[in-house]
Amino acid sequence: MRIKYFRVHAASGACVAGFSLIELMIAMAIGLFLMLGLTTLLVNTSASHTEMQKSSAQIENGRYATQILSEDLRLAGYFGDYAPMGYDLPEKPCAVAVEPVSPNMPSPVGYDLTAVASDFSCMSNLLAGTGVLVVRRAQTVSAAAAAAVAGTTYVQVSQCNSDSTATPFKFGTIASTGGFNLRTLACDSTTPAVVRKFVIHVYYISTCNACTPSSDGIPTLKMVEYVDGAFQAPVALVEGIEDMQFDYGIDTTGDGSPDAYFAAPAAAVDWADVMAVRVNVLARNIDSTAGYDDSKTYAVGLAKPTYTVPTGVARTYKRHAYSTLVRLENPSGRREVP
Repeated sequence: MRIKYFRVHAASGACVAGFSLIELMIAMAIGLFLMLGLTTLLVNTSASHTEMQKSSAQIENGRYATQILSEDLRLAGYFGDYAPMGYDLPEKPCAVAVEPVSPNMPSPVGYDLTAVASDFSCMSNLLAGTGVLVVRRAQTVSAAAAAAVAGTTYVQVSQCNSDSTATPFKFGTIASTGGFNLRTLACDSTTPAVVRKFVIHVYYISTCNACTPSSDGIPTLKMVEYVDGAFQAPVALVEGIEDMQFDYGIDTTGDGSPDAYFAAPAAAVDWADVMAVRVNVLARNIDSTAGYDDSKTYAVGLAKPTYTVPTGVARTYKRHAYSTLVRLENPSGRREVP
């Protein structure tokens, strides 16, 4: 049975045929089909945009992490105007500054590899199996000796030929050094040489960014800083950094260039010969991707040349490995022969 709808034309009074019920249903079906297509397109576009945002954030975090580490490594071993004759053996990762034996200075990088769990106490929520980087140097910003604060560790370098060659520098607090009284090039006792704060930066991977009152589970690059005479609270630097390993380039010929790379020096004395560090970072998205399974293998330094993500929820995150080689300008530059 076919039903027709009619309407009366206002001018002529004639009846004009309208849509049939079947035609109306067909039009509605076409409209719904078009709406479904537009909705699907909108959902897919939104999902693609979300994934692009995740990937962009991950790329930015990975590159930023390598940049932070690279910049600090380039300053490792900086002690103002003083060129050390050698370096003391590195202390434990969270050890306070120990006055070096003149004419040496503290080791620019590294830590005592015999350290046990308690020696990492300044690093809260340390992610097991990830690398730790320790950088030692003086601040690039100097201060007047008269402004030195008790309890803070400083480095002061003599520029006066009349000062004792047995004490080319002073390292420590005001109390331990008996006052910072080394002189400038003018040898004017009324104007002591400037002082620089001694700092230690300890970089590590934490299992969480926000760890209290409950952990958010986001692996994060953090830094603990030794300054003003004590280690400060950890500072979160970059989210989504899941792993970090370091390859140390050791100079065996004394020319300032690395001759071989190792995941860790074979002996404590080899830290003094580290002239370059390859930074290896594995960054992941902050949020997981539904239906994604990361079964790829990553090269994360010599310590993890073929790293595969364990099965489970961890594989639902997209990742990318980053690597950069950094020359330690201060130790290597002092060995170069013109």
